[in-house]
Amino acid sequence: MATVQRVPAMSTVHGDDMAHQMRPSSHPPTTAMSLPRPLPPLVMTTAHDNGHVTTMETGGQQ
Repeated sequence: MATVQRVPAMSTVHGDDMAHQMRPSSHPPTTAMSLPRPLPPLVMTTAHDNGHVTTMETGGQQ
């Protein structure tokens, strides 16, 4: 059972890592405004983490 829980946990970590890496890439505020456009592809990656999708959607809207 521990192994099963570890598999999904890693998947979530990877998604967070990708999202975090993409965020730092947009250091300038101008890129932040252009974030909504590149968001669609990001949402798909987070879609894998059903739970994380809600967090990303809320953060993006805020």
